[in-house]
Amino acid sequence: MCTNLRAPITYEGVVRVERYPFPREAVREALYNALIHSDYSSNIPIQIRVYENRLEISNKAQLPPDWTAETLLSKHVSNPLNPLLAGTFFRAGFVESWGRGIEKICRECTQYGNPSPEYSLSGFFVTVSFNAEDMPAVPTPEIPAPQLTERQQKILDYLRGNPEATYADMCSPLGVHRSTLSVELATLKEKGLLERHGTDKDGIWIVKFNM
Repeated sequence: MCTNLRAPITYEGVVRVERYPFPREAVREALYNALIHSDYSSNIPIQIRVYENRLEISNKAQLPPDWTAETLLSKHVSNPLNPLLAGTFFRAGFVESWGRGIEKICRECTQYGNPSPEYSLSGFFVTVSFNAEDMPAVPTPEIPAPQLTERQQKILDYLRGNPEATYADMCSPLGVHRSTLSVELATLKEKGLLERHGTDKDGIWIVKFNM
C-alpha cells in the first residue's frame, strides 16, 4: 500500500534535523533519468510509488531488445530518448554527464548508508527501487507533558467522564464561575488539549491528552 514519505526528526541543539529514508540526491537523479529517457509518445506518465521502506520510480522507455537490468548497472553508452531535454538538463547543471546517472545514484545511496537501488525491466518499463530496510531506526523525540494548573487538570479529568457536560453542568462540581470556566476551556483548546464537537447544547468534549 502506498503511503506518504516520512522523515524521523531529531535535534542538534536547537536545530531541527530531518532524515528521510532515501538520499535526496539519489532520488533527484533517478527522477531526472526518468524525465530524460521517458517515452512520451505513449502518454503514460512517470509513476512514483512511496511505501514505508521503499520508493519506486517507473517510466516507459525504448531500450535495445537485448538489454537487461545488469546492462543498466554496468558501463554503457548513453543514448537519451529525448536528446534536447537531456542537453537542457546538462546545461542547467542538473546532470553531470550523460551515462553516469546510475553510477551517481548508487554512490549516493552507499554514502547515505542505504543498499544500492534495484533496477528491473518489465516490457518497455524501467523501474528503480530504493530500499531502506537496513537503515537504523531513528528514535522519535519525546514530547514533554504539557504544564497544567490544578484547575485545568481537574477540568480535563471531569470531561473525560462527562463528555456531554454543558457549561452549567460543570460550574458546580468544579467549583468555578462560568466566566472563569470559559477562560480555562479556551486555554485548554488553544493548547490543543481539548476540542468541542457540536453545539454548546448538544455537542461533546474530546480530551486530547491523557496523563
